[in-house]
Amino acid sequence: MPDYRTEAPQILRDFLSYHETIKAHSKRTVDEYFLDLRNFFRYMKQQRDPALSDKPLDEIGIMDVDLDFVASITLTDIYGYMTYLSRDRVRFQNSRSSDYGLTPPRAPAKSPRSARFTATSRTRCTYFVKILSKISTRRS
Repeated sequence: MPDYRTEAPQILRDFLSYHETIKAHSKRTVDEYFLDLRNFFRYMKQQRDPALSDKPLDEIGIMDVDLDFVASITLTDIYGYMTYLSRDRVRFQNSRSSDYGLTPPRAPAKSPRSARFTATSRTRCTYFVKILSKISTRRS
């Protein structure tokens, strides 16, 4: 598992260490935040820099992400990322039975599949908006 203390830019390290030490979130939760945010920042850099368009996301560094970069992210950017996750991202990278998109959570059998996916998208989008706004306010 990557270690955010050595692989994240200062703004993200501050945010993650705050959650691990002050908020007492588990190491596993903080590691998941790091993986999610690292992938999101890689996506954002790829979208904004045409020179990175053909580069795989896992080869894009995020050490240059700073408060100005985070503050420039819009709700439209987050929706674009959500669309990427739901349509273009390979779900199981190293599996023969790989598929694309998000894996919707299990729901009661009577719930239609489209309703579950919509709820998941809203929840994930809210999650990113909340985290990004927290990162911005921590450094202000």
